[in-house]
Amino acid sequence: MKKLISNIMTKGIPARSRYLVDEDYYRRKYGLEKDDDAFNHFLKSGFKDNHNPNPVINTKFIKDNYGIKSFMDMVTFVEENQGNPSQYFDIEFYFNTHTDVKNAGVPAMKHFLRHGRREGRKFSGLHNYTYNEIVEIEIAGEKDADLYLKELGDYTEKEEYIELLPFVDHWDNSYALKHKSAVRSNKKIDKKATDNDFFLKRNVAIIGDLSLPQCKKYRIMQKVEYFRSQGIECHYSHWLDVPRSLNIMQLASSVIFYRIPHTKLIASYIDECTRLGIPFGYDIDDPIFDLRIYSSNVNLNFVSANERQTILSSVDSYASVIRQVEFIITSTPAMRTHLRDLTNKDIFIWRNIMDSESLNASYIHKQSHGETKRKENPDDFVINYASGSRAHEADFSTAIEAIHKILDEFAHVKLNVIGYCAMSDKLKMRFPKQVERSPYKDYVSYISAIADADLNIIPLVQDDFNDCKSAIRYLEASIMKVPTVVSAIGDFVNLIDHKSNGILVERYDQWYDYLKECIDGKINLKQMAANAHANVMENQTIYSVDSVLDEKLKALV
Repeated sequence: MKKLISNIMTKGIPARSRYLVDEDYYRRKYGLEKDDDAFNHFLKSGFKDNHNPNPVINTKFIKDNYGIKSFMDMVTFVEENQGNPSQYFDIEFYFNTHTDVKNAGVPAMKHFLRHGRREGRKFSGLHNYTYNEIVEIEIAGEKDADLYLKELGDYTEKEEYIELLPFVDHWDNSYALKHKSAVRSNKKIDKKATDNDFFLKRNVAIIGDLSLPQCKKYRIMQKVEYFRSQGIECHYSHWLDVPRSLNIMQLASSVIFYRIPHTKLIASYIDECTRLGIPFGYDIDDPIFDLRIYSSNVNLNFVSANERQTILSSVDSYASVIRQVEFIITSTPAMRTHLRDLTNKDIFIWRNIMDSESLNASYIHKQSHGETKRKENPDDFVINYASGSRAHEADFSTAIEAIHKILDEFAHVKLNVIGYCAMSDKLKMRFPKQVERSPYKDYVSYISAIADADLNIIPLVQDDFNDCKSAIRYLEASIMKVPTVVSAIGDFVNLIDHKSNGILVERYDQWYDYLKECIDGKINLKQMAANAHANVMENQTIYSVDSVLDEKLKALV
């Protein structure tokens, strides 16, 4: 008895805090020997090494975000409900859903670990995972996918893990297999229309996150358009649409996963690719897999704490998928550099470009309005700023002082803000006749709004996150023959020749000088716009993709 007490009382650590460590999970995840005590192991070395005591507490995450420095700090953190401990557990949701816990005044995390997980209580509105499923997801993140699936198969043999059956057990793929058998056995069928046509025809399946419209457009639909233009079948699916995802995989010659985290479901998709014997890769266009880069993105300071926490705590799950696939596709050279830290697999660049939707929107505007700009006063000089999400406030702030000074100095200068930009409200209050704000509507209206500006601006914070950015807003302005002033970072520096087809701002204090030069006519904006238009139309549209893609990638897909 004395030995037991000494094992659980290390340096004044109370035995009551033992509930934080899930013995079975900790042993499996970190490979403890049979006689090792998981609780003591976590106290002596696990906490220091950023081991997680259970699947819903991410030690490194709470250290980085809440200043946790010791195990007792972690106990206090949990028992005082100081914040969500990972992307999986939402304290506010737990209390709102289980009012008996809230009314009893019991800490949410403490109640869940001691009672809630055994009672099957829900603990997040962002996902429907059970506690056991998260155990499997977290353990799988450290292992080879094949080993994970083998272990998962072993668990399905036990009655208590019946809920963890792999998806292949819930989906009947016999139709495709029977069809293949029938084609082979039917001698009356033209041999030219048998296996080679039905099963060996190039056919790409893209399975990804479709929740962000701009991501769906630039990373999924552009690939669909390209492949089909090359005579290659291509179909896509949301990764949570299991029947469709598994269905399009059956006739695929290759699979591309886009921006999806590692889960039990994704592991089963990878297993299905392996079973079918087809290559599978991963497409990613921002460093969501790198905690250092993502946590330093100051734009996240302008989203809710819960949203920021969810984003940062999911980093490891994206990195886990990247390590398991056979090849990587990404959007910029900087992205490729950062991905090298995760994998030695082939990494191919596939830039965001102007697709048929973009080019058609440009054509529609020009047919309707010609080259003239729609202004209330022809003498006005209109500056356009477009923001696709709420996470661009810090970016806009890098130029706000220069813009304020310009609007104050030049009464004929107008600022048109499209989309999300709460910070522009202050400018609107100060310059009500010079600042206009409009929500993002449809894509054609957005392109038309760009076309009516004299200058397009893209201010960006100079950090590693923005260094990974593609040049979409520059490309959109260029096809409408609108010149761009942009911070010298990201893929913009690879596509823009300073003062020839755009202006690169290297320091924040240069914004005012460059804007003033443009307004005063010291820079030939018309020629700059023409150069940008010619360059983009020649090198950055759907028609030029095939000439710039790596031949090895084209052979894979």
